[in-house]
Parts: sequence; structure tokens; C-alpha cells
Amino acid sequence: MSTLHHQNFKKLYDQLKDEATNLQNGTLSSSKATLLFLELQQINRSTLAHTKHRKQLITEAKVNLDRLHLLLQNLHYQSQHLSKEILKCESHETIHYQNVHLCPIEDFLKSDCAGEVDISDEYQLTLARLDHELKERERLLVVLSQLKTEKSSVSQIIKQKNQELEQLDKDLEDLIQYTLPLQEKLQMKSTSSRQQNEKARCLPGPLFTLYRHATGYSSESFGNKITVDIIENKQNEAIKGPDGDEKDMDIDEPIDLYEKHPFSVVLSFYLDGRELIKLAFHFAIHLNIVVVQTTLKESFANVPVSFVSSQFYPGDDGHRSPNPENDFLNDGGFIFDPQAANGFAYHWAQSLCGLEYPMPYSLKLSPSKTWIQFQESESSIPFLSKIASSLMERRSLLIKINTTLAAKLAGKLSLPKPMSGKVFGKLLSFVKSESTLTSQQFKFKLDISGTTYTVMLSILASYPHEPCRFEIVSEKIPNQSDTLVEQNESINSIITKVEDTLDFKSTFQDYHEENLIEYQIVKLTFYLSKFNNSHSLSGQIIDVSAFKFE
Repeated sequence: MSTLHHQNFKKLYDQLKDEATNLQNGTLSSSKATLLFLELQQINRSTLAHTKHRKQLITEAKVNLDRLHLLLQNLHYQSQHLSKEILKCESHETIHYQNVHLCPIEDFLKSDCAGEVDISDEYQLTLARLDHELKERERLLVVLSQLKTEKSSVSQIIKQKNQELEQLDKDLEDLIQYTLPLQEKLQMKSTSSRQQNEKARCLPGPLFTLYRHATGYSSESFGNKITVDIIENKQNEAIKGPDGDEKDMDIDEPIDLYEKHPFSVVLSFYLDGRELIKLAFHFAIHLNIVVVQTTLKESFANVPVSFVSSQFYPGDDGHRSPNPENDFLNDGGFIFDPQAANGFAYHWAQSLCGLEYPMPYSLKLSPSKTWIQFQESESSIPFLSKIASSLMERRSLLIKINTTLAAKLAGKLSLPKPMSGKVFGKLLSFVKSESTLTSQQFKFKLDISGTTYTVMLSILASYPHEPCRFEIVSEKIPNQSDTLVEQNESINSIITKVEDTLDFKSTFQDYHEENLIEYQIVKLTFYLSKFNNSHSLSGQIIDVSAFKFE
């Protein structure tokens, strides 16, 4: 209730309290009491009306407060939403205009877009430059699109031209194939030479040097006919998978030190139009050396084919690597194996291919390694001509030696007679024994005054530059069993004498180098007869070096 109503009510309460006292005293009048109660009712009604009004005001104020609270919440939610949008925009990655490559301001001021721009206002100037950059890029996009269209049309034209060129290549190949018979009749080799020259691009340096050397040699008339070919080695196909792609090599897989280059050079040597000898030059990639594989058209049953190309020079048998660096392979335990390399590593082959390694002999070669001094004269001949001549000489000699050995193996055991006309022993048998890379061995038996000697004969790869080696294995005295021959001083002196061939030209009237084996056997019979006679008489070791073979 209001303050006024409170005061009126308090005042009326005090009056009623006084009247109550009077009532107890018996002095209260009914009319006055009635008026007081009516006044009390009026105050009560006024209070109720005032309370109702206040409640209505409170309700209106509450409704207004709720409305304002909802509005505040709405504003709060909007604030949160805007804050999230601001964070989202701030976190969004965009290209800042500072990172945009604009044209230099000097060029911009010269353009038409700079006419209405206030240069003093940096913000407006930046916006104008950005707008200018946008227009330029849109223009360039149009130009790029036009260029792409032009490029596509040009590509189509190029593709069509390439197809025409490919078809032209096929037509030219067909035309060349049609002219092959004519080229053969006219002895023209333009097609094969062109194809071979294309293969030569894949050759390693040493083999390419050999190819150019041999090609130039074969084009000139140096007496020996030589042809040059390039072949592909089959072993390298194993590196490729079934689809033709190269396999990934295992890092832990051991390296094949004798791996050959995919291409090799083959030299074919002719005489009177017949192919006689082929030398295949292979390049060992990891050893960095050239190995030579020899092939003959004739079959030598009694002499290894490798003898033809071996020992052109003293000590050059091809059984050791010419490259000193290879000695350090396998922790210093590397030993060159001609069988694994499928060829021999001759020093002359390295020089012929332009590889400079220390040599066990001296060659007077030109700086280009293509010419060599001829014997003791000052004139020079092509190095390849020297090799060809040596091959032909060795082949001719080995054919004669093979014929001589074949006759002995067939039972023709006669021996040539020296000038004295006397042979001191008889050849009983002659059989073939083991064959190695360095020698061919034979076993034969000699009858010297009733005593049979079994002898091992070794023909070296350097033969006839080095004489044959002999080893007296056993002797059989009549009515006794075979006994091993003790390699004493007498036997060793006999072998030394037999291996000395300097006196053969003066001892045999018709001396021929291919009969050197027979000459040595005859000389062996002489010294064995002297040894046999002297030993049987004295029973002591006899020095046969005092006897002169004649």
C-alpha cells in the first residue's frame, strides 16, 4: 500500500483503539463506531485498488523486462555469430594484394588508367593499380586462349607432317630393300654401312676406336682383306624382364666382374676371297679391358684354336689382366680367368683399342696407336696389318703342325734324319693327352737300344717362338717292369739340350719350322742313346752335355 493509505490506516487504528477503551468504560457511541468502520472499509477498498494497480504496473514492467532480456540475448547471439564470421574470415587464406605482382608504378602512370587517379592518395593509387592488373590479366587470358587454340591447330599439322615423314621413312626403307640386289651386283655396301654406323654409336670408347681403325683399314688396300661387323651379345638379355623392361638390380647381388658390353666388334680376315679367321673383341665393363675370342673356319683337332692369336709377342698369352687396377679387386685376390671372360686379354688388343696399360714388351707405335715400326727399318705399317700378317702366319704354321701331329696319331711314326743320316731311336706310339689353355699335351714312347722311354710332350701356345717342353716319365728295360725316371742332373741336362733348337738349321738339311717337334724328338733320341749307353757301362750319373748332336 501507499504511504498515504498507511498513514490513514494508522490514524484510524489509533481512533478505534481509543474507541475500544471508551467502549470498555461505557462511553462509546454506536454512530461514531459505525463511521469509523465505514472509513476502515473505504481505506481497505482504496488499498485493494491501489494494490491491483501496482500489480498491473509490475506485470507490464515484467513483460517489458522480458522483452528487453530477449533482445539482449539476441544481440549477444548476433555478437557471437559475427565474432565467428570474423574469425573465419581472418583464418581464410587469401592472396594479399601486397603479394600480387603489379606492373611498375612508372609503367602504370604511363597507361590510360592513371589519368583519373589521385597519385597523392596511396590507397586510391593501389586500388587503381590492382584494377589495372586485373584488366591486363583478363586480356592476357584471352590471348592465352587464342594461343592455345593456335597451338592445338599447329600440333595437328605437326602430327600430320610426322605421320607423313614416318610413312616416307617406310617408303625409303622399302626402296632400299628393293635396291639391295642391285647393290650386291655393283658391290655397293651403303645400306649395311649405314646400319652398322648407327650401331657403332652404342659402342664403348675402346671398341669404337677399334671399329674406326678397322673400318679405315678395310677401306684401303693394305694387302689383307678385313671386314668389320658389330654384334649384340645375347647374355645381356637376361637382365630384362618378360615384358622387355629392365629388372631392378638387387643391391646385395654380387657384381659379375666379367660382364660384357651389349655390343662387340668382330673382325673377319680373308685370304683369296675365303674367310679364314674371326676375332671377336668384347669389352669387360667392370675390368675396363678388351678380351679377344678367336674362331677358325678350319677345325684343328690337335692344336687349340686360341694358339692362333696367342703369343704374338713374348709373354703376351692373354691369361693376365693388362689393367693394373684389377689386381686390387676381391681384396687383392682377383685372378683373371679367360674361360669366365670368354676371351683372352692380350696386350696387343688393348693397344689396338687405344687403351694404354703397362706392357711386358716394347712396341714402337705411333701416337694414334694405328701404325707400328716395321722390324728394324724406319718405315711403318698399319698396326692392324701387322696383326693380320701374324694371324695368317700363325694359322699357316699351325695347319702344318696339326697335319704333322695328325700323321703321328694315325700311326705314321717315321722321324726325319739329320745330316749324319742316323737316327738313334724309334718312335713306338704317339697319343693325344690333356689340353689346357696354355698347352696341348701328347704322350709318346721311344725305343732306344731296347729300352722303352715314355715321354710327355707339351706344345705351348707360344710355339714355335718357344720350343716344346719334354718330360721323361718312365723307362722300361727288357725283362723288367716300367720304372719311374728320377729327374736327376743327367735327365735335366738332356731336357735342356732338347729344348735348345738353335742347331737345327745346321743339323737338318731340309729344315722346316713346322717340323720342329720331330726335330726335337730326333734330338731326344740322340741324347737318350748316349745316356743309355754311358749309364749302362758305368752305372753312374753321366753329364750328356759333352756330347754334340749332329
